[in-house]
Amino acid sequence: MLPFFYTAQNFLSSQECGCLIELFENNRNKHKIWRNTIILKINDCTLFELISKEIQEKFLIEPNYFEIVKWPVGSYMTYHVDGKINKSNNFASITYLNTDYQGGETVVENIKVIPEIGKTICFEGSKYKHKVNKVENNSRYTLAVWYKIISQK
Repeated sequence: MLPFFYTAQNFLSSQECGCLIELFENNRNKHKIWRNTIILKINDCTLFELISKEIQEKFLIEPNYFEIVKWPVGSYMTYHVDGKINKSNNFASITYLNTDYQGGETVVENIKVIPEIGKTICFEGSKYKHKVNKVENNSRYTLAVWYKIISQK
């Protein structure tokens, strides 16, 4: 296991995950295309700061920004590290909002994470290379959060 790799089963309930998917779908006018995904950037972070509070307190990090991401069939992400666009993106967390798709596993340094509704992983995205395998059928929804170390305000 990596020195910094946090996993939380049932970090969000199935109902909360469904509400986030609904929030995404009900705000189509705010969607942005990024590479082969569709994102909804969340500017009002009050709700999401509550969601990420456990991670913030455990690792002394705070969120830079939140996105609900839809990964349509055929979408994927090749190996990369975070921080090339925003250098303060030191850590990343991914919460899986659905599992009615095939493929789409997150892979961090060759460790394949099997998606489960409400499961959250958090890792040092600026240090460890990671990718998303190709989504094979149905769309994959995630809540992605990028964090900075608190001393980097």
